[in-house]
Amino acid sequence: MATKAKTLVKLKPIAGRNEEKKTINLTKKIPPVSLNEQQQLKPITANTSEFNRLVTGDFTQNFSKQTSRLFRIFISSTFSDFKIERNELYRRVFPSIKQRCAQLGYEFQVVDMRWGVSDTADSDHTADIICIDEIDRCIDLSAGLNFIYLIGNRYGYMYCPVEIDEDEFETILEVAHEENIANIDLIQKWFQLDKNSYPLKYVYVPITTYFKHFEEQSIEQQEEKKQWQIEEKSLLKALRESVDKAFQKKKLSNQQMMNYFQSITEREIRRGTIEKNRSNVIGIVRDFSNPVVETAIDAKFFGYSTKNERITNSIDQLKTYCAKVTPAKQFKKFLVPWKSGGLNITNEPSHRQYIDELCTFLTSTIMELIDNSCRTMLNKTLSTFHEDLLHHAIFSQEKTKFFFGREELLTNVHARIELSHRNISTPIAFVAESGSGKTSFMARLAKELRIWYPTSAICIRFLGTSAPSTSIELIIRSLCEQLKFLYGNDDKDDDDDNSLTFSSLVRIFHERLKSVSKRHLKSLVKKKSRPKPLFILLDAIDQLEDTSKHSFQFDSWLLRYLPRDVHIFISFIPTIERFNLKDLFLQFIRNDDSTLFTVPRLHPNECENIIRNSLQSYNRQLTSEQYIYLLATVEQNPKPLYLKLLIDIARRWTCFQTQSLQITLSLPETIEDAIEQLFARLENRHGKEFVQYSLAYLVYSLNGISENELEDCLSINDVVLNEIYSHHDPPIPNAIHVPSLLCQSFHYSIKEYISQKHIHNKHILSFYHRKFSESTRKRYKHLREQCHEHLIEIYCNDQTSYKRTITLKKR
Repeated sequence: MATKAKTLVKLKPIAGRNEEKKTINLTKKIPPVSLNEQQQLKPITANTSEFNRLVTGDFTQNFSKQTSRLFRIFISSTFSDFKIERNELYRRVFPSIKQRCAQLGYEFQVVDMRWGVSDTADSDHTADIICIDEIDRCIDLSAGLNFIYLIGNRYGYMYCPVEIDEDEFETILEVAHEENIANIDLIQKWFQLDKNSYPLKYVYVPITTYFKHFEEQSIEQQEEKKQWQIEEKSLLKALRESVDKAFQKKKLSNQQMMNYFQSITEREIRRGTIEKNRSNVIGIVRDFSNPVVETAIDAKFFGYSTKNERITNSIDQLKTYCAKVTPAKQFKKFLVPWKSGGLNITNEPSHRQYIDELCTFLTSTIMELIDNSCRTMLNKTLSTFHEDLLHHAIFSQEKTKFFFGREELLTNVHARIELSHRNISTPIAFVAESGSGKTSFMARLAKELRIWYPTSAICIRFLGTSAPSTSIELIIRSLCEQLKFLYGNDDKDDDDDNSLTFSSLVRIFHERLKSVSKRHLKSLVKKKSRPKPLFILLDAIDQLEDTSKHSFQFDSWLLRYLPRDVHIFISFIPTIERFNLKDLFLQFIRNDDSTLFTVPRLHPNECENIIRNSLQSYNRQLTSEQYIYLLATVEQNPKPLYLKLLIDIARRWTCFQTQSLQITLSLPETIEDAIEQLFARLENRHGKEFVQYSLAYLVYSLNGISENELEDCLSINDVVLNEIYSHHDPPIPNAIHVPSLLCQSFHYSIKEYISQKHIHNKHILSFYHRKFSESTRKRYKHLREQCHEHLIEIYCNDQTSYKRTITLKKR
């Protein structure tokens, strides 16, 4: 069971209030539920066409999504009028749901945007985009239920689009001039043509473009915020009047027009209730009987809907839509007696009854949906072996999406394979520094091998990217199982026997390699003939754990001379800590350097192709000046990782940012500098303190850290908690924890550079590229001791509770 830590919290006084001290509970998320407490699910049988494609290494078609062990639910509502309901969900509903999911072997996560939008997101108008992205992520990741909405009498804030198609904007502007709409200059001021978008769009420029102190905590910021609110009101009025006139003139469609009059709450609900997802939605509608708005507090429950017929109609239409698209068993209306001051569960029995009924309905409905999903998933659960093959197949497909060039190296490898048909074959190694594109090349090589040899079997592993690929022993065990499916099993030993010594396991592996040349064994794969030749690709030997010291002693597991029709390719960096892998391999291969290939740097034309195709995937393009500048910069250090990091910077450029690229959009000259810029962007987007400590915990833990462990460390960090709870209080008065959404969103932002392994029933996060670990240690070295203290506090405290003092200042 999870332990609890009592924490003494000191809250900074707000607007003249007396200082308040509270003792609250910090509920730790670790240790995780043990395997014995989880429901044991029956693995799916391997007799499927997809499994056969995985075993033979045929990645020419897409594969089904990997089985999810997660329920991730987005909570949608306006904030101020549903504060009590949201907080009561955390106190009375979610704990039992989380416990139930843990018993079933699933994770449970809640996405609450009260703590998911930074000040920067408000400044650059991307708050609604972040919300929609989170909904899409919930739909994609969750094993079932993924969206709960609550609607009251408040429509919510109406954002205008952040991007407007060029033709649409110019139509609106033309009508504005025709109709002499007031404040047209504000429309032209705040929307500028972005020639970097593809197709061309006008973009809503960040508030800091004209109000430089908007994101600061200063007197100037308070003054600028007032000025912006006045200017924004005039801007939106002018824009919506222009859109209305354009619609009346039939120059805009109804859908185009509605984009300017929808609240973010309605956008969320319509996105969460798309047709394919409606069975995974729960809906709540709350109405007040005979409401009378008398005070400012009362107004929070209605906004300006009572004064605006259009808004009132929008709310009514939204409620009608929700009742239509939400399954009846998952939809409930509540009529609550109105009392001045809004909801008061302390003094109003009818309001307490409403909350009781709401929590009861949501608990039972969520439980039922989760149980139903788990029963459905029972027959879809894959074996560990099947799941790992699927992981490497999807990983390989992802790595080849933007692979271009290296034709000369591929040609040389093909020639070497053809030569080995007539001579003794030896393993081939690819060596290059970190960030040189070895992994993408290995994925592309596997794809080319399928074209060159259509009847072949290809076994590929990207080492260190999954639990079964973290040690050479696990790799060999996995390969033995795959070879058994491919070529049968004529040896007496069973590789499934966990008591086998490493040398015994290696002997079985070698015997199965030799069986490729034999013809009398029956293949378990349903093919007319047994697949030949066999190709084994092991990427990033340097990522293996070296605790057994077998990983880098090639002669302890790798055959120097391979059987006929067997080819093995490995890749690694030249040196790692005390091991010179290049020298060790040459010693193993007896200095036959013809088997050692260096992965070359990118050619200029390869860089051009990667830039062009990568930007197209983001619907971006570069001006001639920007393109020349980017290409000239990358040619000084043409490594794939460096280019990827530069593209990540360049895709955010807008043509109106600057007239001098070198001054304000200066590109980093090294991989290390590019990583520094990435970290700075992450700090700006997710919060400086939150990102600093999250990255530091990642590298200063022993071998990586789980998401739950990361949340626990952040939850005892005063500096981080100060930053997070600067706008909204913690949802439960007597408990505090970093909102899961923040960690999940941050992880998603850096997922391309993170490796996730499943070790001891935990998903462990660590950096995939060593350059990132090195840069993190350098940038955040001042946090090392504090991170170690927090890690020790989380892991080693054997008490059921302890007291700490947390002071929240930014309130």
